[in-house]
Amino acid sequence: MIINTFVTHFADITDPRQLGKVDHKLFDIILLMILAVVSGAEGWEDIEMFGEERFDWLKLYGDFDLLYQTRVYPLMIPSPT
Repeated sequence: MIINTFVTHFADITDPRQLGKVDHKLFDIILLMILAVVSGAEGWEDIEMFGEERFDWLKLYGDFDLLYQTRVYPLMIPSPT
């Protein structure tokens, strides 16, 4: 299955974020974003909706141990300087 290939390639990515400031695993965020965009998501709201609607399915491939109570996705985009 294609998802297993994704897991193989992305599971070992080193997360550069500070541990005390991390609410969601980097692998889970990347998995959610790529799957949502491939499925037609066109923005952060679409990605969030994709994650909420397919939460049980996503848990089969990532930890997703925390519910998405905060909007973490905009934090992945550097702010303009």
